[in-house]
Amino acid sequence: MSASCASPRHLRRTSRPQPTARPRTIRHANCRRKRPHNTQDFRSMAKSSGSSDAQRTSVFIRGGGFANKGAEAMLLTAGAAVRERFPGSGVTASLRPGDQASAQEEGLRYVSPTRAGRLGSILNKVDTARTLLRCGAMWDVGGYQFSDRWGAAIPARHVGLARRFRGASKPVVYFPQAWGPFESEGIADAVRRLLDVVTVAFVRDAASLEWLDRICQGRHPNVREGHDIAWAFRGDGPEVGRGLIDAAFGGAHAERRTVCVTPNMRMFEKDEPGDAPYGAMMERVCRLILEREDTRVLLLGHEIRRGAGRPDDRAACRALHERLGESDRVAVFDRYATAREVKSIIGCASATVGSRYHGIVGALAQGVPTAVAGWSHKYDELMGEFGLKDLLFGTETDPEGVSAVVSAVVDDDGTMSERLHQTAGRLRAGAEDVLRIATDLLEG
Repeated sequence: MSASCASPRHLRRTSRPQPTARPRTIRHANCRRKRPHNTQDFRSMAKSSGSSDAQRTSVFIRGGGFANKGAEAMLLTAGAAVRERFPGSGVTASLRPGDQASAQEEGLRYVSPTRAGRLGSILNKVDTARTLLRCGAMWDVGGYQFSDRWGAAIPARHVGLARRFRGASKPVVYFPQAWGPFESEGIADAVRRLLDVVTVAFVRDAASLEWLDRICQGRHPNVREGHDIAWAFRGDGPEVGRGLIDAAFGGAHAERRTVCVTPNMRMFEKDEPGDAPYGAMMERVCRLILEREDTRVLLLGHEIRRGAGRPDDRAACRALHERLGESDRVAVFDRYATAREVKSIIGCASATVGSRYHGIVGALAQGVPTAVAGWSHKYDELMGEFGLKDLLFGTETDPEGVSAVVSAVVDDDGTMSERLHQTAGRLRAGAEDVLRIATDLLEG
């Protein structure tokens, strides 16, 4: 090439290296640090970042909440066990958005893995990964979540999260709860996979144990029997309960015995116009109680939400109050209350009739004579612990049978109460054993 044809040096094209693509990062709204997109990276990070004692003994709790007072009682009992044994350790709870104010009042961290859409799904994964880094164990305190009634999607989701914690060498504990029935093979298979992953899964009754033995073709090594930790839940003192009861009645009829009736809104929802067997049964219960001149009825919910949302048990209480008509001897407890307050109210009653499992536990734990309008094997097993299955009734029970059950608890002379205290003490000790086993696992 001639000199005249040569391109000047400053005009010649040169190949420049292309900038290297930066790894994709996601910035969480509440987090300034960049975090890798692949959640697999978080598992390896969690394994290498477990040097802090406070982190190792901090716990992620799912299955609790603040609307259902039983879920609240178990969440607070589990959290208290961690904090009492390992001061300075944190508790992070998986909660619905409406529960966040209550969580802050209790000093709990929280995540709400219920965001919708693609961005919501990404943020849910980030929250899960941050929780895995922050916590040394996963505890599940759900009461009744694995059965044909609820489907296979629930245990399948639990398997995924449990595997993340176990993959990071962190214990996964399922606290005593009801399991089964499992007639569906798809649901049974999902539950078997969950049992293979967990460190320990507790069952709280013989029927649940039988279902797990059946689907596992024998006792699974990770399954143990244990008592519901709600037996160890501490409510407020009796002065709180008495004050709340008197306020509900406007100070009227303070000389009368208070009988708490706890309807279940989910059962009311199954009633239809012209065919309302549950509502009619609970109305009859209240009228039977009011036949005694020295009684008053407090309609007390055990699912009480803060703010708007799905109708809770207070809606059932109001509906029942309307069925009963005007009576100043019947009051609806219509304000928000904590689980501690509700347990205190129940403890001040002379008797209870209810359809909420942990409301019944709260009564029996305090020696309050209790009749149960039940719909699941969990109620049979619960009352069987006390030898009181004859105090169970349902919509199929004839009027004479309902009357006999109500009379047995409302007219108790103290004999039943003494018997309840003895059995409840044994169950409370069993619940404390479960909490000790779970906290022992935090020590490695």
